[in-house]
Amino acid sequence: MTNDPMTLVRWLTAGAGIAYVPLMWVINEINRGELEILLPRYQSDPRPVYALYTEKDKLPLKVQVVINSLTDYFVEVGKLFQEMHGRGKEK
Repeated sequence: MTNDPMTLVRWLTAGAGIAYVPLMWVINEINRGELEILLPRYQSDPRPVYALYTEKDKLPLKVQVVINSLTDYFVEVGKLFQEMHGRGKEK
């Protein structure tokens, strides 16, 4: 048992068991074929993610880069979720 997501993902990829984890923790491993979703019907609904900042005009470039990167990442996670969610409804 662990409360560390990185350790849990390492255990999963090593074949040490199964786990119910957020898709975003394991999306890279799923895309590489190292892990698979066993029970696609048992997924929680997506939750909104917000980036809060004071003034967009004065936003530092590094903050904008992080926001853009996170946006791209969550779009990828959302697409995979939709694929898996749709597959789970068919079964």
